[in-house]
Amino acid sequence: MRERRRADQISREQATEQWQKAQEQLDRLSGQLAALQQQQQQQSERLQQAEQTWQQALASSEFADEFAFSSALLDDAQRQQLQQRKERLQQRRVEASALLAQATQTLELHRQTRPEGVDEVRSDAKALSQSLAELAQQLKARCNSGRGKCVTNWKATPLGTSISNRCLSKSTKASSSTMTGASLIS
Repeated sequence: MRERRRADQISREQATEQWQKAQEQLDRLSGQLAALQQQQQQQSERLQQAEQTWQQALASSEFADEFAFSSALLDDAQRQQLQQRKERLQQRRVEASALLAQATQTLELHRQTRPEGVDEVRSDAKALSQSLAELAQQLKARCNSGRGKCVTNWKATPLGTSISNRCLSKSTKASSSTMTGASLIS
């Protein structure tokens, strides 16, 4: 009988130990379940908030509903095509900026070398013609002050208009002066 009691006691101790292990595992799993339920609740709230934000954005957009929005989405080929176009346009912009910088530099150099008395405001064709006529008169006056004959020639060049004055004098060699109206064009 003693053996039997001993066997029963061992059995109870093992059962108690197994019950304690099972209880510990139950407590651990209950804690994990509670943490997972809390995460699920937080994710559910985030999902609900994201859905509300999406619905508000959709309502304030030009799309009537989600189907209209989905229909407007680009496929990969279209997206890639637009990306390439964007890159080409950006390259053109860089090139245009470089040309603008070059033109600005040329304009500044042009402004620095224009004849006296010619201002930038008077750059239209009529004003340029008038300025050229005035310059021609000044050349004639210089030439005539030397009591010679003045011959004035106007010549269109790719860079503008050129006025050539040739003063012929009886007592001196022919002298000539040329003024170019290219710097009058801006």
